[in-house]
Amino acid sequence: IRNDGKLTLACSFALNNNFVYPTLVSITSLVDNAGKNIFYNIYILVSPDFTEENKNIIMTTENKYKEHCKIYIINMENKFIGLDTNNRTPTASYYRLDLHNLLPNVDRIVYMDGDVGVFQDLSDLITLDMKGNYILGFLDSSLPNHIEKYNIKNAIVLCAGVLLMDLSALRKNNITEKFNKFFEKYLGDIYQHDQTTINVVCQGKIGILPPKYGLWNYKFFRQLNVHSEYQIPYVT
Repeated sequence: IRNDGKLTLACSFALNNNFVYPTLVSITSLVDNAGKNIFYNIYILVSPDFTEENKNIIMTTENKYKEHCKIYIINMENKFIGLDTNNRTPTASYYRLDLHNLLPNVDRIVYMDGDVGVFQDLSDLITLDMKGNYILGFLDSSLPNHIEKYNIKNAIVLCAGVLLMDLSALRKNNITEKFNKFFEKYLGDIYQHDQTTINVVCQGKIGILPPKYGLWNYKFFRQLNVHSEYQIPYVT
């Protein structure tokens, strides 16, 4: 709780020079829908070539919404260089895997891709029961069996675009070492890059966000709808 009585929630985005304006829209949607009693500390993880012009563009949001947010831009330098990427998944996509190290004094954070729209206040996520999981997210559209080649069966497969992350639990359980071992073993064969890394390494400690925060895959959500806490009355 801040001195002004507002609750604080940490949020993060990651990007390079090619995704500035979509991310700006996403950040704006976040703070524009902030409740009166919420303040967002927003950590923007950027590639080493991120321009000063683009930094200034991002900071316009803080200037406009300073009562509800503080923006920190973090240069990721050469972190994760050399890992599997493609035209849709740049190195910046891996940056979320280092939040627990980058922010040692932050225990919980909401990570969002720059194409996410926020239409409600997120203050409930500050105290949401994560039930011992490291990460909560939305079910992905990928078939769970695509990660069986990593010796994982009956998997929950999350989309990495929106994640509620318990950074303190990730630190306590040496997740960096586990990520690095995964990279060493499967370099060149990491199917969905950072997303596969999360789903394999954290399997058994990942769960589903309540549907009030959004749905990525209706079909698989319906299949998993045997758990009462996730049941919804109608799915199309």
